Amino acid sequence: PVCYGFLKNVTNKKEGDEVDLLIFSHNDYKTGDEVEVEILGMIEREDEDHKVVGKDMSYDVYNIEDLDRKEWKLILEYFGFKHNIISVKNKEKTIEYIVNCSMYS
Repeated sequence: PVCYGFLKNVTNKKEGDEVDLLIFSHNDYKTGDEVEVEILGMIEREDEDHKVVGKDMSYDVYNIEDLDRKEWKLILEYFGFKHNIISVKNKEKTIEYIVNCSMYS
């Protein structure tokens, strides 16, 4: 139900690579496509490989709490399979995390 990518110029300091991004969308994207997204929140995992959750303009949801329950449950089960999920952060906390991980901060 999502596209999987990363946030450009935003580094997960624990891993040393870009922060992962899940994009809710009705569009098909190819590897290398750059997409403008609105941040909805973040899946915070105990291994610190957090997953930022966003949406493109094709997806008509504005809060992480409003995502389709069935799809959201599937995503949480998938990303929580090997590493426990600690919490789901709201938009404001996620933006703070992104700013702290930005190469410009």
